[in-house]
Amino acid sequence: NYRQMTPVQLFAHNAMNRNTQKEDIFDEFVGTGVQGRIADVLKGKDMPVNVFSISGTQAVNVGEPGGAAPFIVSSSGLSDFNKSPSISDMNTVIRSLNNATRKDSGFFAETFANKLSEAMTSQEQLKAELDAVDVSTVFPDSGIAAQLKMVAQLMKTRESRGVVRDMFYVEQGGYDTHSNMQINLVNKFTELNAALEAFVA
Repeated sequence: NYRQMTPVQLFAHNAMNRNTQKEDIFDEFVGTGVQGRIADVLKGKDMPVNVFSISGTQAVNVGEPGGAAPFIVSSSGLSDFNKSPSISDMNTVIRSLNNATRKDSGFFAETFANKLSEAMTSQEQLKAELDAVDVSTVFPDSGIAAQLKMVAQLMKTRESRGVVRDMFYVEQGGYDTHSNMQINLVNKFTELNAALEAFVA
């Protein structure tokens, strides 16, 4: 009986996805994912590392508090932080408000303000670096191909970001087939193979 013999669920796709991202079947590192923990180790050995998801917020990228903060990037790239500001110098105003430390500033408010300022700076720098590179390879028109194209673009910015290691999370859904499994699987593998061929070209 698998319920007694294994510590994880085997037959629910969401449970398998979650367990694959965590790689922690005995819950020794609760709240973290395998890539996040690897990034923590590398950071602890003074190796600059970035962790990216091109498929939304994912548990796989979460490390211990204080570890490498994951970047979440759309397959279409990064947009401006504030595309339509109500005043021309809105970003300056936001930074000014969030750097107004006083003796009675609270710990939580200071932490929020610091993280917001860091996120704004990181986003501006990464957007500028991504906008400066291009990938000449033609990728197929699929979701997984668009994600891998963004990975290729990010890889081209590694030196300008000053990191020695990057980790990326991409995802191709549609494998939870309840009918026509054989043809659906062939189609998914064909789509994935085409995307990978473009990625390694």
